[in-house]
Amino acid sequence: MDRQIINKLSPKAKDLYLFLIYSLTTGKDYFWFNKQRYMEELEVKSNTTVHNAITELIRYGIIIYTVYKDVYWINPGFLFAGNRVKKYKNNIKVMSSMR
Repeated sequence: MDRQIINKLSPKAKDLYLFLIYSLTTGKDYFWFNKQRYMEELEVKSNTTVHNAITELIRYGIIIYTVYKDVYWINPGFLFAGNRVKKYKNNIKVMSSMR
């Protein structure tokens, strides 16, 4: 299902998604969006284009706002740098046993 959502993203939202993948810090479930670096590296000229790409990732539940400017929570179901089991060990539910 995650793949299908990513495949439906607009080209600019996919560019932002890929940019985020390479910008994540190991073990963190948030990121600071360096808008200037993004715009330079991807040769984006319009703030509206950036806003639309961010809005699209939010709409599909890939990222979400925090209370801090340019800092977003990531949905670890879509992207996460590190060990999700170790990071979210209190959220693990055993569905069945392999006995």
